[in-house]
Amino acid sequence: MNLVYVCKNSWWDKRKARKALLPYALSELENTNVMLVNAAIPFYKCKNHPQLWVHPATKMKVFTPRRLLPLQRFSLVRKLNQLFRWKSILKQIERCFFEEVSAPTVFILSDPEDIYLAQYIRDEGCLCYFDWTEDWGRYKQSVGEFSQTKVDVSHIFLYIDGTVLVSEELKEKAQDLNLDYLHLQNAVSDQFIQQLEGCEEKEDPMEGIPKPRAIHVGSYNPAWIHWDWLIHAANQNPAISFCMIGGGGEDDMPAGLPNNIYLLGRIQYEDIPAYLRHSQACMLLYKEKATAAGDPTKLYEYLATGLPIIASPHPRCLDFQEYIYVARDAEAFSNQLHLALEEDGDEREKRVLESKKHTWSIRAKQLLAWLKG
Repeated sequence: MNLVYVCKNSWWDKRKARKALLPYALSELENTNVMLVNAAIPFYKCKNHPQLWVHPATKMKVFTPRRLLPLQRFSLVRKLNQLFRWKSILKQIERCFFEEVSAPTVFILSDPEDIYLAQYIRDEGCLCYFDWTEDWGRYKQSVGEFSQTKVDVSHIFLYIDGTVLVSEELKEKAQDLNLDYLHLQNAVSDQFIQQLEGCEEKEDPMEGIPKPRAIHVGSYNPAWIHWDWLIHAANQNPAISFCMIGGGGEDDMPAGLPNNIYLLGRIQYEDIPAYLRHSQACMLLYKEKATAAGDPTKLYEYLATGLPIIASPHPRCLDFQEYIYVARDAEAFSNQLHLALEEDGDEREKRVLESKKHTWSIRAKQLLAWLKG
């Protein structure tokens, strides 16, 4: 099968989430040719990024289209940009998949704004699916004027053959829309697990930050995470260092943070295992109502470390209560943190074993089987 995954983000983003890790895992399967199409970028930004390259560890092709016009918020401009992108993708498919001409080519989109691209794909006679990873309507509400989504996010479902979705909440929405769907949750990559195993002797990237350390990896946008819980825990536990990796919503960050909260910003995905290895606990602080339609990738990566995890009652976290500490308010979060830091080593091996049931290689096989019908 020839599979083209059109990513909302870019391969060189510092975050490597589902939209890069799933195609990567698919490309490692036999008889599967995969092309990851990055987000289109303006011509003037193309200097440092090759337009087409092959990932050295697999046969995955990574293609970066050029964007013809700015100002995506106008429908006509968006249509012209997507037509230009579609034609460039077609050329690369002919170039990369010419040895597999007889194999069907399937497209998976991940951006709800790619409505015109879905139409072009259907007109070509190819199957087109949508990877539904969050409730985009709720996302627009939560970020308000900062939302870059300029379309009615439900329109994409008029032009696809089915959807791959990440959560129970989206599964219910797909059923209401009578969509053909596969419920495919997030996971941890085998490469991430290998990196965890190989970084015991690496230098401490947080040298100078006192231990014990509780770490949060991912967006720390106040629209999505419980900053009030974090600040309460930091004030109650001055001897614990609270390390925040990520970013987002910097303009809305609380002022006057306690001295034991460290904002480390965005770091390269490949460096995250070393930060986790030199921490003593992991935190998932997502506001459950704002993020219930998603599935935190970091949950699976945290499990792979074996470290204790303190989490808010996000629906997916509740599925793993056997392995993590769930808190329902600020005081409980602080208390659960104490319990987590005092646990013995037996629980850690259980988490590591559980994480191996949730790898991207397993998810890729499930997706490929579904696509083949």
